[in-house]
Amino acid sequence: MLAARAAALGSRDLAVAAKSAKEDPFAKVKSLIRDLITRMMEELHAMAEHEGWCDTEMGTNALTRRDKAEAADEAAAELDRLENKKVKLAQDIEDLQEEIGQLASALATATEERAGEKAEHEKAVEEAKDGQSAVAQALAVLRDFYERSAQATALTQEARSGQSPTEDAPETWTSSYGGQGQSASVIGMLEVVQADFEHQQVTAETAEMEAVAAYKKFAADSDRETAVLQTTLDAKQRKAQDTDSLQASTRRSLDQTQKELEAASVYYEKLKSACVAKVDFDERNRKREEEIESLTDAYKIMSGEDLPSVQEMKAEQIGTQ
Repeated sequence: MLAARAAALGSRDLAVAAKSAKEDPFAKVKSLIRDLITRMMEELHAMAEHEGWCDTEMGTNALTRRDKAEAADEAAAELDRLENKKVKLAQDIEDLQEEIGQLASALATATEERAGEKAEHEKAVEEAKDGQSAVAQALAVLRDFYERSAQATALTQEARSGQSPTEDAPETWTSSYGGQGQSASVIGMLEVVQADFEHQQVTAETAEMEAVAAYKKFAADSDRETAVLQTTLDAKQRKAQDTDSLQASTRRSLDQTQKELEAASVYYEKLKSACVAKVDFDERNRKREEEIESLTDAYKIMSGEDLPSVQEMKAEQIGTQ
């Protein structure tokens, strides 16, 4: 029977047992059968443990590879997002710096123009004052001259006729002295010139005050806008620094995750060679159980009694050693 079962199952162990049964059909064969069954049971247990270990390790490894692959994808996507954010921040910073530079340039130009404008106004005021002073002096000289001329003419006429100028005047005279009209005309012209100089001074001083007020307002507006832009620029620059730091840490995390994924993949290849055999565990267990069943039947036939438990047979082996 053992020989037939050995041939049917292709079992080397059954074949050895069958050969021993022919040579010694008594105690030696029964002992051999018990030893074989004990070893086969231990192999079954070891196979079951190995199968459980493989299932656990393969499952854990699959989860690890999946988690690490997802983490690597997320880190790569985060790096792309940070790079886009960094590019945008760099452009914002460049634009803000350009705006601040334009404001500074405009203020510098306005300051330069203000200095030139101030010089022009001061020159106009000075010229107006000088003109007023010169006209005032001329008026004083002319008024004195005409006054003296009028007095001299009156004295001359009085000496000739013994009469006052008014009494000696012709009947057609309607004024006291003909030279007075000419002097009034000249003096009046100079007074007009003096008034023009005064107007020039007032105009220049008014223009200067308005220009000062306009410049101060422009400078204040420029400073205020520059302060706002500078605050925004400082915030953008801090964000850029934070983005650089986060980018570096994310890159380190990605590198570490990729190393762990690679290690998990290498371990998976090792697991495949140890756990993924051509014949699966179920098939191997089925064949081993059939071998044990055949040996058990043979033992019952030969001994006429049930096979002892595995623990009893192992104890017997230990006692005979």
